[in-house]
Amino acid sequence: MKSIAIHQPNYLPWPGYFLKMMLVDKFVFLDDVKFSKGSYTNRAKFSFDSFDSMLTLAVSRNAHHKLIGDIEIAQANWQNRHIRFLSAWLSSTSYFVDIEPILEELTRLRENNIVSVNARLIAVIAKMLAFEIEPAFSSNHSSALRGSDRIAKLVQLYDGDYYVSGLGFNNYVSKPTWPASLPYVTIDFSKYILNSSILSTNSIVQSIAAFGKDAIRDELERMKMEIKQHVQF
Repeated sequence: MKSIAIHQPNYLPWPGYFLKMMLVDKFVFLDDVKFSKGSYTNRAKFSFDSFDSMLTLAVSRNAHHKLIGDIEIAQANWQNRHIRFLSAWLSSTSYFVDIEPILEELTRLRENNIVSVNARLIAVIAKMLAFEIEPAFSSNHSSALRGSDRIAKLVQLYDGDYYVSGLGFNNYVSKPTWPASLPYVTIDFSKYILNSSILSTNSIVQSIAAFGKDAIRDELERMKMEIKQHVQF
């Protein structure tokens, strides 16, 4: 039984994003849908003392009219600014050395396409957590289908036997038109992350810097096993 998850390529995502990736056999970046202003496609959340801060990839004002895959970062030398941000705010953490692969990847990045940038950084973090991803992109299978029809078709194109989603499934999937032959499971990833003593809804980069990649990997593995015990795949 092959499991599939599909999600927009987010920037330095939260731990729940990686927990979903670890649960499935194939993860597909949904890159041929319209960019949503205020989403985590171009920003990552960090918390310092009593305030939250968003590390943002600047995009053009008309970005919400474009597909995610067509968006370019609209700022020169953005990599240096983001390296300075992460270094300034996380350098005093116990495991700052563990995020060096992320900083090094930012140093190497030369492209400005938001999908390429996000996918590369996600792959680096996945490797730090001891699992590999084979990049798959919805744009490789362009279609006029939209909404739940599009998601179901992508699962089928990647030979999926069932679809794994967060609770947002109920907001964008039309259950009456969802194929009866294609099972799905919805998981409240926030519940697992919020019940952890070392994870938060901030970017996973902050958790790694605070507690180390090994501890974060072990915590996500524990959650993965717990989910599989309670959710029928």
